[in-house]
Amino acid sequence: MVGVTKAIVDIRSLVRRERKERREGMMLWLAALTGIIGALSGLLAVWKS
Repeated sequence: MVGVTKAIVDIRSLVRRERKERREGMMLWLAALTGIIGALSGLLAVWKS
């Protein structure tokens, strides 16, 4: 029974690690997209004035 419990804990740990990696990747893209939107809105504000 101890082996089964350890296996479940190991699998859950791997799943958590994978979710964390995916979340970090999405945060990177979100930060880049936010920066691009900010730069474009700044350029548009300067261009219009």
